Amino acid sequence: MDPLSITTAVLAVATAAEQTRRALERVRTALKTMPGRLSALNNQVADLEVLLRQIVSLMSARDQHPELATAEAHDQIRDVIRRAGDLLQELRDLSAQVEKAGNSQSRIGSIQRARTWQRYLPRLHEIQDGLTSVKSTLNLLLGASNSYDMMRMRLDLVAVTGLSNNQAMPQQEMLERLFEHIDERIESVKLVVQEQTHQLERSQTALLTRPSDPRLHPPPGTPAPPYTSRSASSASIKQQPQGVGLIVAGRTTACRARCKCACHRSQKSATPSFLSRVLGQLFVEHVGIPAISTKCDTPRCSNAQSSQMYAEYWFPLGVFWSQIIRFHVTYQANLGPSFQLRSLRRVPDSAPAVSFAMSGNIQGLQELFRRGAASPQDVSDTRGYSLIRWALYSRQYKTVRFLHAAGADADYRPKALHDNSPSNKAADALMMGGLSSDVVDDLSCIANEDWVEEQNFPLLHRIVLGLHGKDLEQALAEDPTTVDHEDAMGRTALNWAAARGDDRSVATLLSYGADPNILDCQHSGPLSYSAEKNHTICVRILLEAGAQTDPVIPGGQRVGSPLNCASRNASDPVLIKSLLDFGADVDASGVDGRTPLIHAARTDNVSFALLFLEHNANINAVSTAGQTPLTTAIVNNSHRVLQLLLSRWADYSGCPRLRGPHLLDTAAQFADHETLAILCLTNHIRLKYDKNYHTGDFEKVLLQRHDGDEKLSKAFADFMAIVREEVSPETLMEQGLAFSGRLSEMSDEKSNASDEFFDSTEHLLD
Repeated sequence: MDPLSITTAVLAVATAAEQTRRALERVRTALKTMPGRLSALNNQVADLEVLLRQIVSLMSARDQHPELATAEAHDQIRDVIRRAGDLLQELRDLSAQVEKAGNSQSRIGSIQRARTWQRYLPRLHEIQDGLTSVKSTLNLLLGASNSYDMMRMRLDLVAVTGLSNNQAMPQQEMLERLFEHIDERIESVKLVVQEQTHQLERSQTALLTRPSDPRLHPPPGTPAPPYTSRSASSASIKQQPQGVGLIVAGRTTACRARCKCACHRSQKSATPSFLSRVLGQLFVEHVGIPAISTKCDTPRCSNAQSSQMYAEYWFPLGVFWSQIIRFHVTYQANLGPSFQLRSLRRVPDSAPAVSFAMSGNIQGLQELFRRGAASPQDVSDTRGYSLIRWALYSRQYKTVRFLHAAGADADYRPKALHDNSPSNKAADALMMGGLSSDVVDDLSCIANEDWVEEQNFPLLHRIVLGLHGKDLEQALAEDPTTVDHEDAMGRTALNWAAARGDDRSVATLLSYGADPNILDCQHSGPLSYSAEKNHTICVRILLEAGAQTDPVIPGGQRVGSPLNCASRNASDPVLIKSLLDFGADVDASGVDGRTPLIHAARTDNVSFALLFLEHNANINAVSTAGQTPLTTAIVNNSHRVLQLLLSRWADYSGCPRLRGPHLLDTAAQFADHETLAILCLTNHIRLKYDKNYHTGDFEKVLLQRHDGDEKLSKAFADFMAIVREEVSPETLMEQGLAFSGRLSEMSDEKSNASDEFFDSTEHLLD
C-alpha cells in the first residue's frame, strides 16, 4: 500500500470514528441517558478520531517526518487502522441495536429502559480493550515521531556547527536554536494536556452530576470536600502476629559511598521464603568481614572499612510473643566488638495500626499505643514495612513526625533488597523537591544527613539538582556520552530531572539520546518518579519518548508500576489518563496487591476511580491483606468512591462482591456516620444468604473505638436494625431517626431488583 492510499485509509477510519460518536449520541437520546460504559466508549472514540487526524497530518508532511514513511511504519499503521475500522463498525452495529431496543420500550421507566444495553456489556468491554490497544499504538507512533523530530533537529544543528567554512554556526547560536526548539516541544505538550484536561472535566462532570446520583457531585455553590485521605476510626484491639523473617540493613562505611571498592559494598542473602512457615526466615547483610567479603578492587580505597554483620530472624507463624529478632555486630580495631539485640512484633498488613499510619490518624495510633495494642516499632507482614515507612509511603508526613517522636526506628529497612529505610527515603524526597516548608520540617527530623554525599553524583546530576552552576546543554554538548551515567543508586540525570518536574531538562536529555527506561536499584525509572510526583508534562514527554508504562522487573519481582505510584500520590486525572492511553495495566500492583482502584478508594479520589472503572478495572481485586476497593472505601470513610462503587457499578463492571474482611465488622471498626448512611441503602447487606452473618456482637466492637459517641452508636444501632430486617430505611426516614437526612437524599438511587447483587455473596456461600 503506497503512502497516499494509507493516508486515505486513515482518513476514512477517522470519518468512521466521527460516525460512531453520532451513533452513540443517538443511543443517549433513546435511553434518555448515557450509561458509564457507553460514555467511556464515546470518549475513547473521540480520542481515537483526534489521533487518526494527527497521523494524517504528519504523513502529509513526509519530508519533516520520514520515520512515518518507512515500509515498517506503513505495515504497522495499516494493521492498526484495519483493526480500528472493524471495532468501530461493530460498535456502530451494537449502538443501533441498543437504540432500537430503547425506542421500542419508550413507555417503560427510564431505569428499565437504560438497562436494555447491559446484555451487550461483555462485548462492549472487549471492544473498549481493543480501542485502548489501538490508541496506545497510535500514541507510541506519534510519540516516536515527536522524539525523532527533536533529536533530528539537534543533530542538524550540530552538523551545521561543525562546518569548516563560513556557513559554520557558532556553538552559542546552536544552543539558542536548540532551546527554542525544546521550548516549542514543551508548549505543544502543554497544549495537548490542557485540551485533555478540559475534555476530561466535561465528561466526568456530566457523569458525576447525573440526577440519579446527587451525592457524587453536589449542587453549585456547595463547598468541595478536601482532597485528602480520610482519617479512619479506631479499631478492635486484637492483633494476631503472623510469621517471622530476618533482614539486614546497610551501614555507612569509613570510606563513605564515594569509595566504589568492592570491599565496601554490602552483600545480602536470605533463606528461601517457602521455608518460612516451618523454619522461619533469615535475612543477613555483611560488609568488611574477613575471608567472606569481596576483596578490595580499587587502588584508591582507604581500606578503613569496619566489619559489620546485621541479621534478622522472623520466627515461624505463631511462635513466641516476639516474632522478629534483630542482631547487629560491629568490629572496629580501636574499639573492639559491639553487639546489639532487639525484638520486634510482626503484624498483618490489615492491622488497625497500619491503616491508621496510612490514613494519618494520629489520634487512633495514640489510642492503640496507650492500650498496648500496637507499638511504633511494629513491622507489617508482607512488605516488612514499619509503621513510619507506611506513613511515608502514603505521604502522611505529620504522622511520620509523630511516629519518630514516639520511638519508631527511621533506619529500619524493609526486607525487600531493593527497598530503602525511611531515613534514606526522607532524604530522597527532600532532594527531589517540590515540598512545602511544613513537609520539609517534618521530613528533616528523620532524613539521613549523609545521604547526598553517599550518592556520588556525576556532573550532569549535580547540574540538574542545582548543585553546580554549569549549563546542562553546554555540558551535554561537550560530552554527550555522559547522558546515561548513573549515581550510587543507579539513577541517571533523566531520572532526577523527571522526579523534580524539570520539563526542559527532561526534553534536553532526551534530545541527546537519554534512555527513559533505565531503572534504579529500587526498580523505578523516570516515568515512575514523575508520575508519583504529579508532573503531567514530564510524564507525557517521557511516554512519547518510549518510556515503558509497565517495565519488566528483573527476577520477576512485583514493584509498583508508574500507574500504581500515580494512583496513590498524584492528583491530576490527565496524568492518569495519559498513562492509560499509552497502554498502562489498569490492575497493576506491587507486592502488597493494592491495585490503582484500591488506592483511589483509600484516598477517596473519585476522578481516578471513575477513570479506572472506565478502563475495565477489576472492581473485586483483593490485596494481600484481603482488602477490596469496597472494604478499603469503608475503612477509610471514602464517601464519594464508596457511593460510586455501590451505585454505579452496573454502568462499568460486575457487582462489587463482599470479599475481604467481614463487612459488618469492618463497618463497626471504621465507619463514620455518613458511611453508615451509604451502606444502609445497599442491597448487599440485606440478603438472606446466611442468618448467622449479622449475629456477631458488632456493637461491642464499636464501643472500643476512641471516637465513639452517642450519635455514632445510635446510627450504628439503626444500621444494624436495617441489616437484621427489624426496620426498613423508609421507616427510619419517616421516624426521623439517626441519619434520615442522608437516607432521604439517597433513596432515589435504591434498586428495586435485589437479585442484581446475588453474586456479591458468592464467596460467602462456600
